[in-house]
Amino acid sequence: CEAISYLDGVIAFFSYEENRNNPIPILIKQLKYKYTENIIEIFDKLIGDSLSMDFWFDYKVIPVPLYSFRLRQRGFNQSELIANIIKKRVGSLSATKSGLVRVRNTKQQTNLSGELRRQNLVDAFEWKKEVQIPKKVLLIDDVFTTGATLQECAKVLKSSGVKKVWGMVLARG
Repeated sequence: CEAISYLDGVIAFFSYEENRNNPIPILIKQLKYKYTENIIEIFDKLIGDSLSMDFWFDYKVIPVPLYSFRLRQRGFNQSELIANIIKKRVGSLSATKSGLVRVRNTKQQTNLSGELRRQNLVDAFEWKKEVQIPKKVLLIDDVFTTGATLQECAKVLKSSGVKKVWGMVLARG
């Protein structure tokens, strides 16, 4: 039985493997849960010039949205900070005032199984009808574990009319 994917592909810069030789999980946790926003500068340096500009020239960058409560609590959206790095590194990418919104609060995914992650995110995202639909999207998030978040966002994007959706994450677990 072949799995259905709404993503055309996923790119991860780093491994999320938790071991004493890999600082990436620690840095991501500091960013997300200790609200250490300036850690994004470290990721900016680590990513460097590793992106190919030619492939992404006509993609719109859209970060995975946070629910309004979590955004107020954290003070920033880590996916948006990562998206800003990507836009800076690949100057030809155009930013879109995102029409992708999180319409309901969900449990944090960290301690949920793959199936519970998928269930947790059902109908959590929508595309605002008044925002123009891009043809190609580069969907930005921090970590790809089961892919539930990116898949649910990509499902909404494709059902709204987006033709291609690639995911780009800091790390893959």
